[in-house]
Amino acid sequence: MTIEIHIITYNEQIMLPFTIAHYKRMFHEPTIIVHDNNSTDDTVAIAEKEGCTIIPFSTDGMNDTVHRMIKSDTAMNATADWVLVIDCDEECMIDDMDLQDLESRGVTAVHFSGYDIFDKCES
Repeated sequence: MTIEIHIITYNEQIMLPFTIAHYKRMFHEPTIIVHDNNSTDDTVAIAEKEGCTIIPFSTDGMNDTVHRMIKSDTAMNATADWVLVIDCDEECMIDDMDLQDLESRGVTAVHFSGYDIFDKCES
């Protein structure tokens, strides 16, 4: 079973190592592809060091339309058995065994629900 993890990034040098480590723990030999929006920090260097493929793209700031297009195009053009397309701060709690179980039941797509977690700091 082949798995591709597509991570959309912009200046994610702090979060990216945790995200990559999470998916390397969850899946046996995933292919990790980083779609980078012209990061000005060490995001690309970290991704390269971790053996990720880098696909650069450019928008003027955050652009949800472009993000949706990347997610849609990636899913439509996938060649792996399973494809996850995520933002850098998303950790899906699913692993190889879960995907094998889903596959055995004929499931071809999974919708994840998430939580917004934030810290309210008073200054």
